Amino acid sequence: MWNEALGEQSGLIHTLSFPDSGFQRQVWALTGLERQEMKSKGIDKGGLVRVVFVVLGLSLGPQAGLALDRWEELTQAGLELQQQGRKTEAEAKLWDALNVAEESGGQDASRLAKSLHNLGAFFYDQGRYPEAESLYQKAIATAEEQPGFDQRDLAGMLNNLALLYKNQSRLTEAEPLYLKSLAMVEAALGLAHFDVATSLNNLAGLYSYQGRYQKAESLCRRSAAILDAKVGDDHPEMSVALSNLGALFVELGRFEDGERLLRRSLELRERQLGTQHLSLATSLNNLAGVYRKRGKYAAAAPLYSRALTIWERNRGQNHPDVAVALNNLGVVLYEQARYAEAERVFQRAFGIRKNALGPLHPGVAECLNNLASLYQIQKRYSEAGRMYRESLAICEKTFGPRHPEVATRLGNLAELYRLEGQAINSEPLYRRALDIRQVSLGEDHPETANSLDSLGGHYFDQKKYRDAEPLFRRALTIREKALGTGHPDVARSLKNLAAVCYGQKRYVEAESLYRRSLAILESSLGPKHPEFAASLQNYAETLRKLKRQEEAVEVDGRVRGLLAK
Repeated sequence: MWNEALGEQSGLIHTLSFPDSGFQRQVWALTGLERQEMKSKGIDKGGLVRVVFVVLGLSLGPQAGLALDRWEELTQAGLELQQQGRKTEAEAKLWDALNVAEESGGQDASRLAKSLHNLGAFFYDQGRYPEAESLYQKAIATAEEQPGFDQRDLAGMLNNLALLYKNQSRLTEAEPLYLKSLAMVEAALGLAHFDVATSLNNLAGLYSYQGRYQKAESLCRRSAAILDAKVGDDHPEMSVALSNLGALFVELGRFEDGERLLRRSLELRERQLGTQHLSLATSLNNLAGVYRKRGKYAAAAPLYSRALTIWERNRGQNHPDVAVALNNLGVVLYEQARYAEAERVFQRAFGIRKNALGPLHPGVAECLNNLASLYQIQKRYSEAGRMYRESLAICEKTFGPRHPEVATRLGNLAELYRLEGQAINSEPLYRRALDIRQVSLGEDHPETANSLDSLGGHYFDQKKYRDAEPLFRRALTIREKALGTGHPDVARSLKNLAAVCYGQKRYVEAESLYRRSLAILESSLGPKHPEFAASLQNYAETLRKLKRQEEAVEVDGRVRGLLAK
């Protein structure tokens, strides 16, 4: 986000911009062996993935084609009711099927394992994770004790338990299950089978969640290559592969490549699945995340709203997936300075995640972070500080001290200290955040630019202009290359450089930089955005320093007109 800092001249506010100080960027979403899929992180950073497992209950084996027995009837009815959204009836049928399997006295343990798993998948779909975990574990134990149990089904069970652990941020427990599942599928079906592509995709989701992007990209590419060879470009599973690889490119700052792939995925899904399918919500969410990152807020908001409507209709009002859409929509509202609306949306997302995922989940940390950013811009510093510190503690515990998520929280807490005049506390946090990002994301990543800007702002506050300027220039170079020359963050870099030049009485350079920044802000955010008016004020003061009084008066008049609206 961006924040204001007092300039050298009395009465002049020079706006230094910190896109970092603000929202955690979230998004990765769902699909179904998990056909799981990664959501583009926005606020953008929050829960990679979700899924609904391929059902195990209908593998009827040699009896296929014969009349269904009682267990088969109940299982099929429960799964069909679940697909229709009739949750209470579906749960009752799946419990009945489990009771029938248990009453068989172990005559067919594979049915017991499948019923346990199907009921666990139902609870997972409802966000009832403790109940799902218990049933998944019992299903796996039963399957492993059953001679001749289909190894592909067991691999799927392991995969889905891993997904549940990942969504609870139990990452060290999830990885060995994903790896074991992948090895079993490869052994049973060969290295180039369709289901291998799904397993590769799911493991890639975990690695991306951990910030291990190179490993994730390698697995995503291998998955896409298998699917391309097996099913071609128009198969629904190809849309999953395209979406995941596109979302990963966004995480790596390769926005044009990411947008192109996410658009293809969205077009495939609309054509294949219709306008109300859950997978379409994922694609809408991910594409909106790219638009938001590129400063196209007007294009992002309706996509987030469509995704929210689909998730609410399919998942219910209080499902964790609904919180994803709320969180991302809140960011766009924040970026458009619609703060009251943003707070309502963020509070609702926070309540859903805390109740569904527990108080120490990274999704809760994300909501705390975003509410803190909103309170910070409203100068509610005490509330903001408490929430930033809670968010940082959760992320350090979950991801470890060197993860990009930790860098985001460090930068935001440091920014708050800066605004409160606590420079001695802010600089170490800025430096630690910059170091984490340079190592984990790379020297030329947009989030590295955010840390450079933040550290430069720290020096600017202390009038150490020579220390600040090279940091701002490096941030500008990164953003122009990664985001394009018309992005709001590029305007903010130009504005920061202008403030440094102004502080050094290099008014001609400052005027040129402010003018370039204003042109970008007006086209990307619109003239009614408060950031545009603040920049106009700085520009008017710079014109006065150049003795261009008539132009300064004209700009002042425009500022008064904007502020009066």
